[in-house]
Amino acid sequence: MKVVGFDLDDTLYKELDYVKSAFKAICTECSLDKADYNYLLRQWKAGENQFDALLSKYPHLSLSRLLQIYRYHKPDIKLDIPTVDLLENLKIHADTRIVLISDGRSETQRNKIESLGLNKYIAPQDIIISEEIGSEKNNIQNFKYFEDTYPQCQEFYYIGDNPRKDFYQANMLGWTTIQLNDNGQNIHTQDCEVLHDYCAKLTINSIDEAYQIIA
Repeated sequence: MKVVGFDLDDTLYKELDYVKSAFKAICTECSLDKADYNYLLRQWKAGENQFDALLSKYPHLSLSRLLQIYRYHKPDIKLDIPTVDLLENLKIHADTRIVLISDGRSETQRNKIESLGLNKYIAPQDIIISEEIGSEKNNIQNFKYFEDTYPQCQEFYYIGDNPRKDFYQANMLGWTTIQLNDNGQNIHTQDCEVLHDYCAKLTINSIDEAYQIIA
């Protein structure tokens, strides 16, 4: 039996799509137009505080309202075809458990999971979200949970994108770690210096390549 774990943001979907969705929701709910959406996106891409910039133009808005919409809207995001193909291929194997370990706020991440349709592939007890358990994603106990839950499993995999925090704990437990390489759309750069133990054991350029490794 195998456990195949996934990170969420920039692994199962591109977090940039969530940012765009949030900016569209802000513009809709605050009666702003396409020019304001483009302005938010430009500020964000430039590394500026996009909300401060927007508030300077529209002081009648409030930061708390903008953050609420950003964090808790129902996002317009979806899985791409290679990701669906991988999940479908894994799902048909009765000896494989698909699991998720993700950082973030509970409601925010749950909204993403629902919009992406991940509940079709991942059982409720196989989803770990950092806020819900009161610790960071990169806590070794999150990985040990699945080892304890599925003691009959002999193979454990974790697929992520961020070498700073995705792979170290899984590496320490002997999991096969797989880094999905940035295609130029990731929020966080992979161009960083980390110790060897933080690096994934394997790298792939498209998420569907993971199936050949796991199979």
